[in-house]
Amino acid sequence: MMPTSTCANEVRAYYRARLDRYGPSVEALGWTTENQHRRFALLLDGWDLQHAEVLDLGCGRADLAFFLISQGLPFSYHGIDLVPEFIQSIAPAIRSSCEVGDIETMLLPECDYAILSGVFNLAATTPEQMQAILCRTSAMCRKGLAFDCLTTWHPTRVEGQRYYAVEDIVKLALELMPSAVVRMVHHDPLGNLIVQINRKEG
Repeated sequence: MMPTSTCANEVRAYYRARLDRYGPSVEALGWTTENQHRRFALLLDGWDLQHAEVLDLGCGRADLAFFLISQGLPFSYHGIDLVPEFIQSIAPAIRSSCEVGDIETMLLPECDYAILSGVFNLAATTPEQMQAILCRTSAMCRKGLAFDCLTTWHPTRVEGQRYYAVEDIVKLALELMPSAVVRMVHHDPLGNLIVQINRKEG
């Protein structure tokens, strides 16, 4: 049996409750199609994804893969999610490139770029786990990684979600990859932070 992190059961229970309420939809992930696509565009901004190997951690329904397909990009995709029901809901053509797994404990595949969208929004995932996951992920990325999180600037607080101080995320991002270029977008929308970390060439 694959080892699991301390928050795995709590995260699975949260999303299974949302699946019971919304079905296998974008709403079960806590998004709308519009804000999810806006988030993807910000996370991927500036990356050359032509024939790139893309690792989608916390992939949910593999919506990122379908977003990239809609852009007409040739790419290689690998999705991993903790919730088996999300993986089972993915169209067969993409499902074969996805697997159920705990990204905090499993062996992660190498990739050009890794994306973690919505992974750190729940209070069940501690700042220490966030740092550990990002360190493990950055070690497998040849070119860059991107993630998002909620910040303490958020105008409202929802019980069960985690909010990070921007200065703590800046410090973490600068420590993840030596000689990296860090790009951040804050307040799009208000209280949401996009972080993109790119290895320098050469």
